[in-house]
Amino acid sequence: MSSKSNARSPRLPVELVETILLLVWFSPLTTEHRTVFMTSSMLVNKTWKFLFLRMSLKHVYIPKSTYLDVYLAILAGASPFLDKQSQILPGLLCRSINATIDYNPTGEGSKPTSLMENVLSNMLYFLRLLDTTPHLSTLSIDYVHGSFDDVFDFLSYNPLPATLNHLELRHSNLSFPESESTGNYL
Repeated sequence: MSSKSNARSPRLPVELVETILLLVWFSPLTTEHRTVFMTSSMLVNKTWKFLFLRMSLKHVYIPKSTYLDVYLAILAGASPFLDKQSQILPGLLCRSINATIDYNPTGEGSKPTSLMENVLSNMLYFLRLLDTTPHLSTLSIDYVHGSFDDVFDFLSYNPLPATLNHLELRHSNLSFPESESTGNYL
């Protein structure tokens, strides 16, 4: 029995792991499920972690305001995951950013918290200030459990990055099945 416990488990091909990660990453997950996936992916094994980091730095998801702080720190070169030589990679890899602004993250009312209102403005401000994402072409903003009168109310005069080719705005209510959610795209 001890020989079985010491035996290594079979490894999946890297291409299969990458396909699994991409399928989950681009699935319409709730904020809670995406957060669990993101934190768990750092703990599976070295190959999974490396592939996850590469994919998540190329197609960035910011499921809640605290993740914005972590992402901006990574862009500024304060990453616990990357060595000195690799710290430029997050900005160069970034092609898309998807920010979720959840109006009801804890089940309390439908007014956004001050942190949620500032996510988009802070993100645009620091992207311009750091100037480290030259290949960013898509910005997606997903408003969950709430509505908005003007998406640009909270920008505080922070312009969109000049490299953007696509701006996507979505409004969804995750208490309904995905087929019943409303999507608004620009």
